[in-house]
Amino acid sequence: MSTSNGNTDSIELNPIHQQHQINIESTSHNQASQSSPLNLPRLDLLNGERDDFNTICVPLYNASTIGDLEAAKVILDKRRELVRFSIIESYETMLHIAVLSKSYKFVEYLMSLMTEEDIKLSNRNGETAFYLVARVGNVKMAHILVKKNRGVINITDSQGRMPLHVAALFGRRTMVQYLYDDSDKMSGGFWTHQNRSWVLEACVENWLYGQESLAQDRKHV
Repeated sequence: MSTSNGNTDSIELNPIHQQHQINIESTSHNQASQSSPLNLPRLDLLNGERDDFNTICVPLYNASTIGDLEAAKVILDKRRELVRFSIIESYETMLHIAVLSKSYKFVEYLMSLMTEEDIKLSNRNGETAFYLVARVGNVKMAHILVKKNRGVINITDSQGRMPLHVAALFGRRTMVQYLYDDSDKMSGGFWTHQNRSWVLEACVENWLYGQESLAQDRKHV
């Protein structure tokens, strides 16, 4: 990897011949579980020269944090593939950071550069950008991501927790109802008796049984 006179468009990245994947051993509810390989972004910018981090990662991180569309375009208009690169040490992409800033236009711009597969990328904890959205309970942002790829609602973290589960753990009532309805009431192929019971347990602990539909499901677990 090299730079020339600090210009970001002159950076040459080493080609990646296979997808980055790592395994993390985890347990959940005191039971050992086998985690799937993580679907990580490209790590070139983190593993390369320090200049790449300073001239690309730092400005893209700052732009993602505050939703500075013009600053991001200075780099991404020349290097749109950078939307699938990790830009911080936790292996998060611009999308991971931007969804927490509530900058909807900025996220929609990133969506225009990304494929359906790109938004399924996870950080080192196995958390997709959608998973983070579920955790904070931003339903409006969730709609933007689901419009691009509905499959993100079923991608677990490294401990096997569904986005619906983490929304329930954090007491995000509106998000829980949205994900519950969009998951066919936890009846799809991704749902098991175990992960369904985890969600219902979290709902009980966080007093989320105001929804009649969730209360009905409790009777069948």
